[in-house]
This record gives sequence, C-alpha cells and structure tokens, in this order.
Amino acid sequence: MNDAKTWIDLSEFRHHKGNSERSTASRKLTQGKKDDMKHFNFRGMQTALLLTLMTILVSGVSLRAEESKLLNKAELKHLVATAETAQDHHRLAAHFIAKAEQLEAEAQDHTELAAQYKANPTIHEMKHPMSGQTAGHCDYFATSMRKAALYARKLAADHEEMAKAVAVPRT
Repeated sequence: MNDAKTWIDLSEFRHHKGNSERSTASRKLTQGKKDDMKHFNFRGMQTALLLTLMTILVSGVSLRAEESKLLNKAELKHLVATAETAQDHHRLAAHFIAKAEQLEAEAQDHTELAAQYKANPTIHEMKHPMSGQTAGHCDYFATSMRKAALYARKLAADHEEMAKAVAVPRT
C-alpha cells in the first residue's frame, strides 16, 4: 500500500506542478546546449567551407590555365570553319596540342590499369574479354587514345603551318 501511495505521489508530481518546473528548467538547459552547438557547428562549417573554397581556387587556377587552351565544341566548329588569321590557327594548334596531352594522359592511365589487371587476373577476363574490367579493354583504349593523340598532334602541326602561311604576305 505504501508503494501504491508513493507511485501516486510521483505521478502527481510528474503531471502537475513538478512537470512544468522541470520542463522549463530542462528547456533552458537544453536551449543553452543547442545554442552552443549551433555556434560551434557554424564555426566548423565556416572553416570547412573556407578550406574547401581555397582548395578549389588554388587547383582551379592551375586547371584553368590548361583548360583555357581547349575549346568547347561550338568554339572549335566555328574556328575550324572560319579560321583566317594566324592567331586563329595558333588557337586551333594550341587546342589540338592540349587535346593530345589529355589523350596521352588517359592512355597512360589505361596502360597502368592494364598492368594491374594482368598482374591480378580474374575469371572475368575469360568470361567477358573486352569488358571494362579487363586488361584487353585497357590495352585497346590505350592504343586507340595514343593514335588519337598522334592525329591531334598532326592537326596541331598543320595549323601551325597554316599560321605561318597566313603570316607571310603573298606577292
């Protein structure tokens, strides 16, 4: 009986006067912690964002220098169709040289992957010989990209010759 009375007393405490006092105190305590965490997380987010932006800017500057030589498809089509000056031909030559370097880098990546696949052959090589997870695939694309890079270098040399021919006045 004493236990029942204690239980009733506790329940009254929870449901009436004690509940509002305790919840107000809890809210104040919890609110203080939330404010501190918001402030901490905000500073942490600021720091992370700042570091990310700095990294992007630094890496973007070096990439931008190389990418500026590459023309987008529309620029390339327009310049190929309308190239008349030495400057136009130099821009096309720079584009094709940058494209050749990009293709050679991709070819090197495929060569390295092919070496890894050859060092660790799997059953996948026998079942699907030219799928993307085989040495045969990587060898094929490395060879194809090297051929494309050679062609791009030839186009660059042709445009350099055209730039020289345009620069020399005809008599």
